[in-house]
Amino acid sequence: GKAGAEISHSALHYQIMNFIVNKGFAPKVDELAGMFDCSSESVRTALVSLQAYHGVVLHPKTLEVWVIHPFSLAPTNFTVRCGTKVWWGNCAW
Repeated sequence: GKAGAEISHSALHYQIMNFIVNKGFAPKVDELAGMFDCSSESVRTALVSLQAYHGVVLHPKTLEVWVIHPFSLAPTNFTVRCGTKVWWGNCAW
């Protein structure tokens, strides 16, 4: 993949949201690297940048997506169900 590929906030946010809506969980860094045809390091850099922009909250130990409003990727008391799909919500930031 392209080691120095630059990923825009909007493209990264869209891909994460689309994945969550369709699969019910967030894509891993390596999956995002595959989607963008770039290195995992490029994705981590883009995720940290998106977090600084307040577009996502990353897990402090893994840099995987933890919160991307309105979704929480960890269980909360706020759920939304549609058919067989379930998503967790989070408080407003």
